[in-house]
Amino acid sequence: MMSSPLRTYRETSNLTLERLGADFGVHKTTILRWEYRGVPVERLADVERVTGIPRQTLRPDIFAQPKF
Repeated sequence: MMSSPLRTYRETSNLTLERLGADFGVHKTTILRWEYRGVPVERLADVERVTGIPRQTLRPDIFAQPKF
């Protein structure tokens, strides 16, 4: 499995699941779920703002690039 952008961000920033969870007011298991299943649509703006990861990168399944 490819590493998720959120996990890559967390690891390169030396953040624990607990610390990143605290940034969003969620439990560490929620962050782990976001890493494996994707960030929920309703939290994309928050995650993008805090991490700087574009929503298109976080959820390419939703924000697919148009094919020409």
